[in-house]
Amino acid sequence: MPIQATRCAQKELADMAYWQKPENGGHTFPRGSKIPDSTLEKPEAWHLPSRAAMAVSAVMLVVVYWILKVAA
Repeated sequence: MPIQATRCAQKELADMAYWQKPENGGHTFPRGSKIPDSTLEKPEAWHLPSRAAMAVSAVMLVVVYWILKVAA
């Protein structure tokens, strides 16, 4: 991972180091991502998708299944 220069507080660096440890998930922070304010708050990438995204995915899976079922 290339080293990036950024402005952040020592606490943010400590929190980022905490989340990067393998026992805490080994999370990597992509460029522009928000570092959690506390170690009690999980990184944004760990949040579940919205209900709308889950519903659209489920409908698309049913459509694909139906297309494959008809084609067979």
